[in-house]
Amino acid sequence: MEAADLNALGTNSAALGTVTGTVVIDSNTSTSAITALMNTSVSSGATVTVDPTGFNAQQQAAYSTVLTTQALFLVSAQTVGTATETFVKAGETVRILVNAKNLPVSGPSAVAAQGRINYDDTRLTFVSVSGGTDMPTLLSGGDGNTGSQRHVTFITGISTAPGSQGIFNGVVAEITFTATTSGFCKASDLCSLNTSYTNRLVAGNQAVIPAIGTNGMEVSALKNLALSNVPAGTADASDSVANISYYADASSTTGAVVTNPGVTAANNCGAETVTISIAYPTGPAGTVWPSEFPIGTSRVTWSSIDSAGNTVSAQRDIIVINKHLVTVAANLVGASAGAPFTLPIRFRLSTGVAVTADISFTANGVGTARDVEIPVAAGYTCITAKDPINTLADAMTMSVSGTKWVCSGTFLLAGGDATDDNVKDIFDFAAFVTDRGVGKNVLSRSNFNRDDAVGNADFTFISIGFLSTGDSCNGAHFNGNPRDRVSVKELRRMGLGHMEESDINQDGWVDGADLALAAQGFYRRPIEGLDQPVDLENPNW
Repeated sequence: MEAADLNALGTNSAALGTVTGTVVIDSNTSTSAITALMNTSVSSGATVTVDPTGFNAQQQAAYSTVLTTQALFLVSAQTVGTATETFVKAGETVRILVNAKNLPVSGPSAVAAQGRINYDDTRLTFVSVSGGTDMPTLLSGGDGNTGSQRHVTFITGISTAPGSQGIFNGVVAEITFTATTSGFCKASDLCSLNTSYTNRLVAGNQAVIPAIGTNGMEVSALKNLALSNVPAGTADASDSVANISYYADASSTTGAVVTNPGVTAANNCGAETVTISIAYPTGPAGTVWPSEFPIGTSRVTWSSIDSAGNTVSAQRDIIVINKHLVTVAANLVGASAGAPFTLPIRFRLSTGVAVTADISFTANGVGTARDVEIPVAAGYTCITAKDPINTLADAMTMSVSGTKWVCSGTFLLAGGDATDDNVKDIFDFAAFVTDRGVGKNVLSRSNFNRDDAVGNADFTFISIGFLSTGDSCNGAHFNGNPRDRVSVKELRRMGLGHMEESDINQDGWVDGADLALAAQGFYRRPIEGLDQPVDLENPNW
């Protein structure tokens, strides 16, 4: 019967009576047809062959009924070798057992069986065929081929006498091979039932017992050897090996602890051993995952080979950057900008080293926390943050959290230092007076509130807390005491003659009296012909 006919019978299962001819069920047979056939009777002499190759999930579920309800020829594989072996190796014995299963106890028992088993002669060499443990008499059998397909044919029995007691389940034939190549899965089926041959069981009264022959048991050699859990990396334009970068751990001056990704290898038969080789920046290569990767680039190679000689490997460059990370957050006190902005903030460490990093702020001066690169050091005790343009410094203690340094809080940067000497004094007032005006931006000197002008609102940053000093780290990097007055002559000698206009009362001194006048809104008109502005030397606060 063709697949279309079977499918029609499956759709109209009431029309299906008893199978009397030869029926082949394969992936072209619908699920309903498979179900209908598996639930009907098979007359004596009929042959139903099932080839489940290519079955979908629904077809496979219907076919599973066969394995528990119908009379079957089953082909299974056994291997003779070390019990702990995962694979069959060249030269080892492979034994194929042909089984009768699920014969109805209400019907005749089987006393004889005949069948043909296909095998792959590029992987197996035929040795012998014999009767099984339950049908031990080999009436005839041997090796042969049909076209390019090698096969073994057998006829076995218990007795040919009419009425002899037979079997309902049992091994009807045993076929022995030698493996000619290594790498077969030990649990794999190495042969299949030849569905072109009349595979059948015979009762003691010579009646043919209906039996469905199973097929689709493939030879399975090792294949698809692959590595799992190889960590992802960033492509490197200089070579084909991807990079994975880490910073040196805050608790280490030599490298970083990197978690072993646990790379494994497996093929279609099971797990395989993975070996590791690590080429370090200096020194001998390693073969085990280290407790710490050193600063620099280490190339890790994972490799595996199975017993068939299939190989697989993967590489990653583990780069440990010669820097630590510190997590910082800073807010600008009293900021009122019209839009978010970014400022370069200077961070000075307890070792004396200073680094600068851009911090993003909202319009009201709330900064976004970020990680900043700092030199690798055995230890840090504190860190100071400062906007070099406008603020005093604020200091925090440092500690290690995980792989990074962290600060004890958020830096609060108060404006009022326009001369970057970490004090709020008369020089900042003089700078403010000369900076007054519109058309400013967040980077303009003396624009302490970060709006679009330097004016009275910015004067309050100087007047409140006048003569105060910013924090220092471990008492270092401080530039002296704040000054409350400076003469116009000294300003000129310093190249700051343009600041003469901050001498509002024109007494030759810039001092508290001038601050008091500024607080009342009195200023001098800009003086023409003064020295051009020259910044103070950048002090090492």
